[in-house]
Amino acid sequence: MHFVIKILFILWALCVASCETVPHVDDPSEKEDTLSTLIINEVCGKTNSEWIEILNTSDSISIDISGLLVVHKNHLNQFSTLHRVPDNTILEAGTYKVFDKADGSLSGGFPLDKTLTLYLISSKKDTLDVFDRDKEIGLNKVHPQSASYARLPNGADTWSISYVPTKGIENQQANVDVSDNNGIWVRGEHFAGLNFKALAGYGITNVFINESVISSMGETSFKNRVAAAKMEDVKVHIWFQCFYKNGSWVNPINTTTKQFNQEYFDELITRAERYVRFGDIAGIHLDYVRYPGTAHQYGYSTEVTGRKAITEFCRQIYVAVKAIDPNVKLSAALMNETSSNAYYYGQDAKAMSPYMDIFIPMVYRYSYGASGMIDKGVSWVFNTTKWFVNEVKSAGEDTEVWAGIMTYKPMAANDTQIQNLSAGQLEIDCRLALKNDAGTASGATGIVLFRYGIVNYFDMTAIYF
Repeated sequence: MHFVIKILFILWALCVASCETVPHVDDPSEKEDTLSTLIINEVCGKTNSEWIEILNTSDSISIDISGLLVVHKNHLNQFSTLHRVPDNTILEAGTYKVFDKADGSLSGGFPLDKTLTLYLISSKKDTLDVFDRDKEIGLNKVHPQSASYARLPNGADTWSISYVPTKGIENQQANVDVSDNNGIWVRGEHFAGLNFKALAGYGITNVFINESVISSMGETSFKNRVAAAKMEDVKVHIWFQCFYKNGSWVNPINTTTKQFNQEYFDELITRAERYVRFGDIAGIHLDYVRYPGTAHQYGYSTEVTGRKAITEFCRQIYVAVKAIDPNVKLSAALMNETSSNAYYYGQDAKAMSPYMDIFIPMVYRYSYGASGMIDKGVSWVFNTTKWFVNEVKSAGEDTEVWAGIMTYKPMAANDTQIQNLSAGQLEIDCRLALKNDAGTASGATGIVLFRYGIVNYFDMTAIYF
């Protein structure tokens, strides 16, 4: 009997000893004390250029990281070792080490659009740190190609998408949060098949969709597409035509009563209120919120002018929209003739700014005239954008300015023939709206592309840095 008990005790002891050496891949709390200051600090999943940065957070102790494993778990829960640190490798206190597919120190990459989990495993098979993207950032949340996932502030417990990758140095938050600042105008016929994930991958997270799509596809189907966009963190703004209806202009002033055209104002406002009540609508975008060039012809009193009619309409629709949902953004497409806008179109940016969250001046560099395609030039793009920023500042308001940039050159009248800009040229034009060659910032905080279907895309988050 004593012999049996002794054998059972030996078997129990062996079992306990063996259990303690099993890798705990899901519990980094049991990591070795000597490696307790080692963390995954930044991860970049740029296609074919993936890299992972680790940091020794100690301010005084160097660490021997020989035999350290970098392990990837994919969406099928399969594990693969991307790197084993060579023997005799020391990571000094407060320093970084980067494992990079480009230089061969990572044996493989990791797709961003699927489950992404990375582990640091010690040579003794203890889990030191885990980066679970779906938990830390969001389910399948892809970062733009020029960005990364990073602990912000540097070495902190919180992870964010960083628009300024800092491989091998201290993590830094971008001065401008560009995740919400880029958009694209989309005609109704394209909405059903729009690839929201692809747009978000290029840094385009606002879609300005023509309101015609609501009647063409039906309210239920439209709401379903808005929900699909929201799943990819893409916001939908309804592109709303104001004083141009069924091919004809509508005067914001009733020329018979010589008062504001309140009946038509109410019609437009009712439509906007209906759209806001759909829910999940990010914004109402006012297009044709102007005269066709004749605003100066309508001045019946000091209070009833073309200019004041446009401003008053903006005030009324702003009040109505914000009363339903104060988070809905009101934006307006503005003509690009700067100081002439108020006289010809009734668009007084300074007066309108208290009632707009975003101005989108149509800074269209290219046009077509009698002599052919006209290029207004590099300085025109910057100066025009900056003019609108200055108008807002002089009014003491905080209205954002997002520059509307065309994606093509018109090669014939009425755009019957066009030439798409290359991705490189489009990027140059976008950058010109933000900063001139001397490095002076215009003050604009976003870009909206005109228009979907004729775009050579590039990573739009890169233009801010």
